[in-house]
Amino acid sequence: MAGSRGDKRVTNIPSISVVIPMHNEAENIGACLEALAAQDLMPTEVIVVDNNSTDSGVEKVVHTKARFPSINLVLASESTPGPAAARNKGIALAKGDVIAFTDADCVPDRQWIYQIRQAFEQDQTLDAVGGVERPYSYHSTLVHRVVSATWLPPRNKLKMGTIGGKHEWLTGTFISTFNCAVKRACLDEIGGFDERYYPCGEDMDLWFRAMEKMAKIVAWHPDIIVEHHQALSMPALLRKMFFYGEALSHLAGQHFRGHLFFVSQWFGVKQIKWLRVSGIIWNQSIMALPSLFIIISIGIVSPIMLLPILVLFLMLLAWNLRRSILKRGYSISWLELPFALAIYSLRTLSRELGLCFGSLKHRVVCI
Repeated sequence: MAGSRGDKRVTNIPSISVVIPMHNEAENIGACLEALAAQDLMPTEVIVVDNNSTDSGVEKVVHTKARFPSINLVLASESTPGPAAARNKGIALAKGDVIAFTDADCVPDRQWIYQIRQAFEQDQTLDAVGGVERPYSYHSTLVHRVVSATWLPPRNKLKMGTIGGKHEWLTGTFISTFNCAVKRACLDEIGGFDERYYPCGEDMDLWFRAMEKMAKIVAWHPDIIVEHHQALSMPALLRKMFFYGEALSHLAGQHFRGHLFFVSQWFGVKQIKWLRVSGIIWNQSIMALPSLFIIISIGIVSPIMLLPILVLFLMLLAWNLRRSILKRGYSISWLELPFALAIYSLRTLSRELGLCFGSLKHRVVCI
């Protein structure tokens, strides 16, 4: 892909537009925009696309624009629901050679734009780059700590690998739109985000389609950093995880039908080409679903062994969960641990239900 663009290749000093979708993010959008206004290197523009908000988010954007006249802040709206549609609207309005994406609940590092530009200047054949997440520096709820600790790996586990083709999605190379940047030429060639993915999954689909076009992507660049504040209530978390599960089934049906994949810890993918099965087997990062199946099977064979094995399993799960939270830079007391375990278990169950629903909807096998 990169070699076929000719005059569309990014110059030595690429211009960078930032696109931020927003839906009812009045509590967070101010901090996000203030961080962008304080960048060491200012972006060409910051485009906030309101996606049917019913709170005061739009007023917050207008107020921030008045406070920081140095930033070229553009407010747009998109009525089609979903972040894919909102980002596509931002892409259509953007003037930059590179489009940087973040979310309204993120706070970019002061050198975020500078480091993105450095990445594209140092390798002009690069099509896209993903960054990393660091712990939110303000007060974090227990739900946020559990989600952050079990959704993405700690930074010392990340690998800044280069992906150069389909199915080379190596361990630790998942890229999220809360922190990434893509050449406009690449986005134009693959057609932007697929708006059929609603309310999530559009970012993973984008990367799969980019890899099918042989895009050159660097994942987990250690110097491209944002703080991600996933301030979710418990009902919101369960809804989100259900939709994540459904989206994974959609991705399996669209991109990997006819193959069996093991999606292992932290999004690593291993393809088994000789086994013609439709779908993805998703292995949980802390609690693998097969472990639960084994425990249930033991209980059926020997009911007297079920309780002690289940207790041991929960103790190990709690220990691993606490260790993961601490590795992410958060704190957790022993009194909070049972509640954290309940949050994680319900989160996992919700995503499994979404996978089952998506398997029926998209006619694949996702567990």
